[in-house]
Amino acid sequence: SNANGCTDTSSSITISFSSAPSVQISASELVPCEGETVSLSLNNSFPEMNWSTGETSSEIIIVQSGNYSITVSDASGCSASDFIDITFNSIPSVDAGTDLNFNCEGEINLNGSGTGSTFQWSPTLNMFGANTLSPSVSPQSNTTYSLTMFNGNCSASDSVVITVSCASLFLPNAFRSEEHTSELQSPCNLVCRLLLEKK
Repeated sequence: SNANGCTDTSSSITISFSSAPSVQISASELVPCEGETVSLSLNNSFPEMNWSTGETSSEIIIVQSGNYSITVSDASGCSASDFIDITFNSIPSVDAGTDLNFNCEGEINLNGSGTGSTFQWSPTLNMFGANTLSPSVSPQSNTTYSLTMFNGNCSASDSVVITVSCASLFLPNAFRSEEHTSELQSPCNLVCRLLLEKK
């Protein structure tokens, strides 16, 4: 104590720093297509959750591109934030062209168009230039060709129908017999057979 009778005393205080909450946003899909919905959810639930959209739940549904963030607070009043970028890809336009008639002579050209970054024709049997939007085809029977346009993971398809109408050949009565009947369905085979019989 000092001359006045006062005695020094000491005291202590303990300060505890709470760790910040751990928050992370997860998306059901990072690059969705237009028209789809995406779920944004948190790794945990917190007493306070405030999304940049104004919502306050642990999961929200979004339908458009943007930067989405959330700020959370735990029971100690400590807060943390996280954010995520979501981009919705556009659905490409596609047009496989107008339905056409094919008379079996040579080839016929398809006329596709669209806004995709890549595309694919199907089927490619008897198709020439399948890596272009205007391939030539020579189908042997009525055929539906499908054109699919891709924009990232988004796609759209359209189809065109080619109706095959081969001109019938005139067959003189002298050559009409049972053995020729089946060949009437194949003009090429019939012409070859007639030429051989003339020799």
